[in-house]
Amino acid sequence: IVAPQGKEYLYNIANETDLAEVGGAVRKEFPEINAGRGLNIVRISQTQFLIVSAVCTHEGCTVDLPGDNAENSPDMVCPCHLAKFSKTTGKVLRTPGVPINDLTVFENTYDASTTTITIKY
Repeated sequence: IVAPQGKEYLYNIANETDLAEVGGAVRKEFPEINAGRGLNIVRISQTQFLIVSAVCTHEGCTVDLPGDNAENSPDMVCPCHLAKFSKTTGKVLRTPGVPINDLTVFENTYDASTTTITIKY
């Protein structure tokens, strides 16, 4: 699921040490994006980031960051019913026994010269 577009939010990651390396991830909340609910931001390459809603599409629980879950999975896991989502695409990797949707993806661009991610929403 791709989030509707039309607005942009600039997010400077210069002080986000957890995003300095490929594979790093943080959860952030911005009041104007995703109804103020959390976003998981994962650095998937030197120039690309995955930004997804941290809201599980099963029952609305908050999805863990990659590697920050009880099973030490490198992907994102919902602690409520153990649904698993890809850390590079947000797609469902494991369901809680019922069909669920992929996490909502927010398109974005990264400007290395200003260390700024432009999040489209």
